Amino acid sequence: MVAVAYDRFLLQSSSEKSNEVLTMMVVTRAVLNFIFSVFFSASYTPGYVTTYNAFIFSLNNKEGISAFKSKVADPQSAIYRLSTYGPTFGRGYDIFISDKADSNKKSLAAFGLTYPAPSGVQDPLTLLAGSDYFTPDEWEVFYLA
Repeated sequence: MVAVAYDRFLLQSSSEKSNEVLTMMVVTRAVLNFIFSVFFSASYTPGYVTTYNAFIFSLNNKEGISAFKSKVADPQSAIYRLSTYGPTFGRGYDIFISDKADSNKKSLAAFGLTYPAPSGVQDPLTLLAGSDYFTPDEWEVFYLA
């Protein structure tokens, strides 16, 4: 199950599997079928996770820009892990999927902070999900073993 993979990433004790590198992809579909995702490969640590192996990509978006990939610009802030949060990427939360995301509008796509927006983007805060705060229609986590 995909949700189990993300729970495993969040809930491991720091002594358990502390050197394990996890490779995961989080795919999100927001209103109007905007689809964006994050791919990362990182070791287990609490708080901010440093990795050079992370990027956000968009398949379709509010501005109609063709599919693009944005590689992490600040590797020390690539991922944020907190047991009460859903998937969180970037300082300032380029992408944050809230707890119980299907029943609130607390998820955030403030893109362009840790992962740079492509040139020509008019509004990076609404590019990925259509608005900065949103309710995902779907999100899935894929754990690559």
